[in-house]
Amino acid sequence: MTAQMSVSRKFAHAAAPKAALLLLFAILATNAMHAQDAAMAPPALTFTYTTVNVPGALNTQLFSVNNYGAMVGNYIDASGVLHGVLVSGGKFKTIDHPAPAVGTRLFGINSTGTIAGYYLDAVGVAFGFTYKGGVFKSILPPGSTATYVYGLNDAGQVTGGYYDSANIQHGFVGNATTGYKKLDVPGSSFTLAWGINKSGIVSLVWRNASGLRKGATYNGTKFTTVSVPGSKETLMRGINTAGDLVMGYIDATGTHAALRTGGVFYKFSDPVQPNSTIATGINDKRVITGNITDSVTGMISGIKVTY
Repeated sequence: MTAQMSVSRKFAHAAAPKAALLLLFAILATNAMHAQDAAMAPPALTFTYTTVNVPGALNTQLFSVNNYGAMVGNYIDASGVLHGVLVSGGKFKTIDHPAPAVGTRLFGINSTGTIAGYYLDAVGVAFGFTYKGGVFKSILPPGSTATYVYGLNDAGQVTGGYYDSANIQHGFVGNATTGYKKLDVPGSSFTLAWGINKSGIVSLVWRNASGLRKGATYNGTKFTTVSVPGSKETLMRGINTAGDLVMGYIDATGTHAALRTGGVFYKFSDPVQPNSTIATGINDKRVITGNITDSVTGMISGIKVTY
């Protein structure tokens, strides 16, 4: 299934060999402006969609893709149990944290194959971790009572969110060696850090004073708000090396996906569920992960999107 979005303009031109000289000059000037506008127009992108479902699963979600095409997410099996999943080379591998848990979720994967996520204990408290080669390592920002890990880069910096003892939700970035830095978008009631690229730029989602979710980036010193044009809410997700961002956004018709590349927003939606699509991760090879939700059954499917 393929969806196209064109960001170009069409113009009609007419030849007038017997027109007056001034009219000819006007036509030439207009054509020159049109050519300049066309040269400055953003390139058109074609989005191609592939549905990804774990065999026999009730739901499948994808959240991240690395530069080798490996994707991570989670699925709910026929018994209703939540598992983490690695999708690589057309094969599905279940990854569950060994602690007594009611579910494992995987959100990030970097180029070294290290995975980030969290598990839920018997009472639903979240504990963050990284995973590689069968080894789980805990992520514990100081003062956290519950930790959610969403992203990581090749340098081993992780991003996520945590609740403190006052039940306030903060974003964070860092690792056990360098320490963890609390991230709160000014004026927010909660902040979650989702992705992080090689330069350490973080993508975040936060809630404003009106209770609406907005996107932002953080470059180590400054927060910059990112909102999809025409949207009510922006659900920021992944970021790649170039600083391209993917996200979901909500408007009057539902939830859709968006890509910001080169400073230009491209809105797109899987035609199967055009009003229930979200983009979640992006690599450097023009591959995006996302999810669609069936508007009738509520079943969630992962999608791989190329552009």
